[in-house]
Amino acid sequence: MHHYWPVLYEDHTLVPASTDPNYHLTTDLADHAIDWVRKVKSIVPDRPFFLYIAPGATHAPHQAPPDWIAKFKGVDHEMGRVVDAVKQLPDADNTLFIYIAGDNGSSAEGGLEGSLNENLFFNGFPEKWQDNLKAIDELGGPKHFNHFPSAWAHAMNAPFQWTKQVASHFGAGWPEA
Repeated sequence: MHHYWPVLYEDHTLVPASTDPNYHLTTDLADHAIDWVRKVKSIVPDRPFFLYIAPGATHAPHQAPPDWIAKFKGVDHEMGRVVDAVKQLPDADNTLFIYIAGDNGSSAEGGLEGSLNENLFFNGFPEKWQDNLKAIDELGGPKHFNHFPSAWAHAMNAPFQWTKQVASHFGAGWPEA
């Protein structure tokens, strides 16, 4: 899912593409979540609600808004906005937050060198880190469908041995309790 030009559906309706040059998917999802929570609580303030947000922050392509790339803090700021909005509700002290950052394990599609476009990996086109390094200042932006090197996928899946492409040895899954 491209974070700058995603194809989105709301209910069963295709959402028109944004014309905002500063559009980013995670900001849009946070805005919609905040609006939804406020509407629900204004209609039935005593009813509990369940809000599930699936931001693309941990999934390729790894694209963040330019101001967050500059700060090197990631896109969790948007989920913080959702939490802050919920905390402003009258019954916020009776709210349980469960935040899961991930999408069932890190992927190794970036290969050994990392990738400017993970579709190159899927189609068997090798990349060299020397070529990728030339675009280092563009990574995370709208120009590339980039993916981190597989070594990072292994590190992010610790303590498991593999990445989510390898189902054995808990590349994806949970240990027994």
